[in-house]
Amino acid sequence: TSSAKLQEALKVFPTKTSMRFTGKPDGVNIIEFLHTMNTAQSIMNLTEKEFMQILLRCVSGKVYTLVHECLSYEHDVSDLYHSLLTLYDQRMSSVAARKVISNFKALKNSNLMKVQSQIMEYASRIAAQLPKGASRTAMFNIEASNALTRALPPSSSTVVTDTMNTLASKLQRLPTFVELTKALGKYADTINQDIQKNGAVMNRNAPGQAIFESSPRQNYRIYAMENRGGIRREAGNTRGRRMYQNYRLTRRNNRVERRPIRQYKVNALYESEASAGPSRDRSYNYKRGKTFGEQRNSRDTQFKGRYCSLCGSRTHTADMVCYKMRDENNRIVETVPTFYHCELCFEKLGKKLYHPSTTCFSKDRPNKKSSENTD
Repeated sequence: TSSAKLQEALKVFPTKTSMRFTGKPDGVNIIEFLHTMNTAQSIMNLTEKEFMQILLRCVSGKVYTLVHECLSYEHDVSDLYHSLLTLYDQRMSSVAARKVISNFKALKNSNLMKVQSQIMEYASRIAAQLPKGASRTAMFNIEASNALTRALPPSSSTVVTDTMNTLASKLQRLPTFVELTKALGKYADTINQDIQKNGAVMNRNAPGQAIFESSPRQNYRIYAMENRGGIRREAGNTRGRRMYQNYRLTRRNNRVERRPIRQYKVNALYESEASAGPSRDRSYNYKRGKTFGEQRNSRDTQFKGRYCSLCGSRTHTADMVCYKMRDENNRIVETVPTFYHCELCFEKLGKKLYHPSTTCFSKDRPNKKSSENTD
């Protein structure tokens, strides 16, 4: 009977005073309340009119007034849910979550488990802007994996990158964030120690922003002095580049004064030889302070650990804008990696690249329009 069904519904739905939704900060939050309502409705399978009547018994205070007014305006369940979420959903927006996760760093008092849970919370809010399905899942996995790589100290970040590449080659697809965290379980102790030792600290110049402390520089000061014709030259340390100041000792008003002549900068490598001056070695770049061989090696190691699953390049990553991803008008577009590799690139290049066919660089594209001379 209907009365028996009503009594059973009152037991299943959150009609008790402690379980009702009041909209207060110290009470039940809106997400938990709506999930409980949906679960009870799946059990009882009430009609829409019966569900609305039960919903009035599950709210109180200002929320009751809102629901009652929505019923008087003949709003359906979806419109009512939308009104409740708009007013009482205090979760972070997608834009705010993207801003937070881009600057998120693992603090020294944190650990790998806390970092992963925070990243999952932010990444889920970013992916919530897409409808449920493969696109939302792919965005969550990409945002969370890239955020974990950025959040950890350099050595631990390298471990995450190597583990991700190993899983990708083994699974022949991009690993999910859960698969990545499972694989990192055996490195948890090492990563926790690295976080405690080299974790981020709060930036004093930018409140609310965490940064990694750079390795302490060697605190030393080198002086080179020379007396030539009454001119004394002295070298001091000024953050990697040394300022040499020439000055002349003069006597004025019965006291010795130093009068500067000129200032110039030279490379710190030759400070100890400031009196003799550096020898001009053709293989040495005096502007950069490196030999040309060292510059080549630094360029080779500049992009170490980077890999783009969209085009296969090692100069950038997939979360950056890949310059090879272009639309039919040959314009660069921001592309999200797919879970399945491109068949055309696999046939032509023999590589498994994870980009959609619409932005594939292996297919024929229309040439850019060339300007023609008009009479």
